[in-house]
Amino acid sequence: MWLQKKKIYLIRKRGIGDVLWIEPVLHQLSKTFKKVIVYTKYPDLFLNYPAKNVEIRYNLSIFEKFIIQIEKLFRISFLTINLEKSYEKKPHQHFLHAYQQKARLA
Repeated sequence: MWLQKKKIYLIRKRGIGDVLWIEPVLHQLSKTFKKVIVYTKYPDLFLNYPAKNVEIRYNLSIFEKFIIQIEKLFRISFLTINLEKSYEKKPHQHFLHAYQQKARLA
């Protein structure tokens, strides 16, 4: 049995339709990580999500925001997958495919 990775933050805050498209990515990540924390402005979209290791948040702690900013500043991602502007950078690609590529799932 392989060891699951500990925790990942999945970030997609804007656009209700855009946030809906993260569900297949969230489903895949929930099988890989012990804890998946989704940071979005639309947490109600995922009420009663069936995976018990998935937590949906509207707000993050100051420490969590700090980690996200550090990763953004140094263009690294060891705790986060930031899907913001994923498909906007590749406008001819489907939302889901752009998200999967950003999450390194495709």
